[in-house]
Amino acid sequence: MSLSTAFLACLTRERLTEALTPTYAKLKNLDLEEAYGLLEEALFQPQLLAGIQQAIADGLLEVLPEKTEEQHLTRLQKRLDKSRRFKPPNVRSREEGAWVALTTRIDIAAGVCSGEARDLLYSPGGQELLEQGYAQLGRHLAKELTR
Repeated sequence: MSLSTAFLACLTRERLTEALTPTYAKLKNLDLEEAYGLLEEALFQPQLLAGIQQAIADGLLEVLPEKTEEQHLTRLQKRLDKSRRFKPPNVRSREEGAWVALTTRIDIAAGVCSGEARDLLYSPGGQELLEQGYAQLGRHLAKELTR
């Protein structure tokens, strides 16, 4: 799905920070407040923000392929207007590498990543895992945003 202005207006940096906090906290073993602070800092980076927004758009197409963009936006808006908490994903062992790559990317944007982790992420295998991580996050948040 190409990202329309309405979709981008719906998935703002602030809303994404709230939606991602439980997932990031669980994956990094952080308390929610610390995770929120790091995500808030990381999502100021336009490339990361755009990657997550695109992952959610792709996840919505995968989770609800029969819906139109307008129907997706209506569901998103209803869910985001509620104050229900978002649940973190259940990470399977075969998916761990992708989730680690994604959290490393967030750590880089937040300025808390080591040089070795950064080097691994920017290797060809690391980039492949990062793409898988974006896809998994997109599917997870699409399910959370439409439940």
